[in-house]
Amino acid sequence: MPFLLLALVALFAVSILSDGLGREADVKLAIHQSESNSKLVQEQGDILTRLEAKKDAKVSEFVRDWRRAYPTPSAEKLQELQLIEQKINNDIAVAADFTLAAKQMNADKLNDVISSPIGAKFEARPGL
Repeated sequence: MPFLLLALVALFAVSILSDGLGREADVKLAIHQSESNSKLVQEQGDILTRLEAKKDAKVSEFVRDWRRAYPTPSAEKLQELQLIEQKINNDIAVAADFTLAAKQMNADKLNDVISSPIGAKFEARPGL
């Protein structure tokens, strides 16, 4: 009987310790994810600031659209933004294409949600 009681106490102690360690690991993971997200947000902000410094209307429109669409970027979206920055640095005129493409993506999302009674689809156009 004393052995059974000692085994139950030991099992209870191990359970409490493992629960505490699990919570500590969860907290560390949450802190790591938060730091990672803040780094992504910072990197995105730096890229968008560099693009804004170009003082081009289409680039500014793209930056505004991007900030609205991705306030907290994923690693994939940050990588996409880096590629877009390179393309804009090579040819500033492509900013209009990216802005139009973003508008078309929004129009496509809208098309998925609702369908027109006559079967027509929304299309993004410059100046919308």
